[in-house]
Amino acid sequence: MYVNVNLPLRYKADWHALVHAPQGNQEEIAKAQALLEEVQAAFEEARAKEDEARQEEEEANRAAEEARRKADESRRAAEEAKRKADAAKRAAEEARERAEEAHRTKEAADSAHEEAARTAQEAERTADEAKAAQRELEAALAALKVCCFPFQSWLFFV
Repeated sequence: MYVNVNLPLRYKADWHALVHAPQGNQEEIAKAQALLEEVQAAFEEARAKEDEARQEEEEANRAAEEARRKADESRRAAEEAKRKADAAKRAAEEARERAEEAHRTKEAADSAHEEAARTAQEAERTADEAKAAQRELEAALAALKVCCFPFQSWLFFV
């Protein structure tokens, strides 16, 4: 606004009153003031909504980050579970193989035990046969001594 400095001096008026005095149509000024207040209220409302939207966006970002973190933890837990399952599967396979080997070893031991039992029985039969042959031989020798050398005792004195 342009104010001529000479006018207040010439009419001896207070320049403050001149500067702050309303100018123009009072209805239009009131209408403009109402529009200004409405726009300011709308601006404040928009600013509040923007702040709220910003907070919601930050919360959504935090929730997304938390979800990513949980997804990563879940993925790592799943990988760990898979590794443990694979290890358990390998351990079960090794245990099965050891059980099969133990079964084969048991069968071999049972077979060896049966063979040893048969060998022991055969050894007993052979021992019995040897004892019988020994007795038979002793009887034959005794018969031979009696039959062939009845005078054996007097030959030694001659």
